[in-house]
Amino acid sequence: MLSTRLPIALLVLTLSSPLFSADDISNIPDDYATLAIWEAAKNGDITAQTGDTIAQISGEILGGVTVSGWTTDADSRIIITGISTDTHKGTADDGGAQVTSFGAEVFKISNSGSFRCDIIIEKLIVQIGASTGNEIAIYLAGGGAGSKAIFRYNVIYSTTLYTAGFYLASGSHDTEVYNNIMYDTHSSFFGGCRIQASHSTILYNNVFWNNYYGIRAGASTDPVLVKNNLCFENNSDFYGTTLFDTASTGNFSSDTTGDNDNLASGDNTANVTFSEGVDYISTTTVVNLHLVAGSQLIDAGFDVVSDSSMTVTTDIDYPQTGATFLVRNDVGADELAETPTPTPTSSGFPIILYLGGN
Repeated sequence: MLSTRLPIALLVLTLSSPLFSADDISNIPDDYATLAIWEAAKNGDITAQTGDTIAQISGEILGGVTVSGWTTDADSRIIITGISTDTHKGTADDGGAQVTSFGAEVFKISNSGSFRCDIIIEKLIVQIGASTGNEIAIYLAGGGAGSKAIFRYNVIYSTTLYTAGFYLASGSHDTEVYNNIMYDTHSSFFGGCRIQASHSTILYNNVFWNNYYGIRAGASTDPVLVKNNLCFENNSDFYGTTLFDTASTGNFSSDTTGDNDNLASGDNTANVTFSEGVDYISTTTVVNLHLVAGSQLIDAGFDVVSDSSMTVTTDIDYPQTGATFLVRNDVGADELAETPTPTPTSSGFPIILYLGGN
């Protein structure tokens, strides 16, 4: 998918901090041709600057990136994001910024030593492919004390065997994973999401469909907090549930590993209706995991708008709609229970204005 938009000027503003810039990563002539070239040019200690270092992607980018050698803090983070004018609509086939890698990780965060590494990966379509081995879409391998990782609003899928979605294996990162859709990753070691960390890990409102595992928890010092996740028609939907935090709730599975108590039917064969079919999900080539009216996943989860561990007021369609919700309690990445209303940009995020172009 080729991007046809080429802005001739870019102005990035924050409401409460000095000017900083975002770098364009595009398959058309632009700032950087690949994420690897961008990372090599930008890595280092960015704590002296006020504002984040941002790579904004448009079109389809081939090749992954290893994030290493950075020093960040809460005010100066690494953000890899889809450009605001090229965002997906919650499926992998309707346009949107995409990163594709075959034979290697798409994103590997491997900050060695004691250097803090705060990173956000968001608003992307991520395709992973492999012929042998276990290639991973997002591999969180390490960072110094105080590091934080956020993965949100991504559609992640595979077209081959031997692939994995998330591998969360950093002993230092506080990690938040929410409003993602993951499907067709078939590694029997990783599956959709494997957590093998010794620090705080939170997963809210994600969808894992047709993977080897949905969510798999391995050795972890801190219990994994999971709420409102839909793990459906995986080889095993939830694995290692003894390592889940006791506050975990609202998770649905199509086997016996979820806590489907809030569903009206009270069993694992409830009518879970998606956009593509009346019974679970269609077998067509287009995978659409949005809910439709009448699905028993509506209002079957835990309201995370005012959650004490992590607040989620948006859904998978947020990059396109900019909508927030007064109540966020549908199971999975899509929220259908409330009518969304746009929310003005807060002072914590940049306003990006494009001047000229098509």
